[in-house]
Amino acid sequence: MDTSLILVLLLSPFVGFLFNVFLGKKAGKSIVGIMGTLSVVVSFAVTIYFFLQINQTKQAIEINLFDWISTQRFNINLAFF
Repeated sequence: MDTSLILVLLLSPFVGFLFNVFLGKKAGKSIVGIMGTLSVVVSFAVTIYFFLQINQTKQAIEINLFDWISTQRFNINLAFF
């Protein structure tokens, strides 16, 4: 669940940007404003959720997305802390 929330956190402003760039003139000013604000509010809400989770558990959240470089003795993951 945390992996999908991290992706929502990162991609919601980008989706709002793409919507406003490609459909902004067709949608109208009010829809563009709502979409831009909503994308930032969603990202902020997920950030607050993670903050409260860290505040309760007193431990950092680690989410590994995938292994970037992996050898026998050396491993680099693409992860969020």
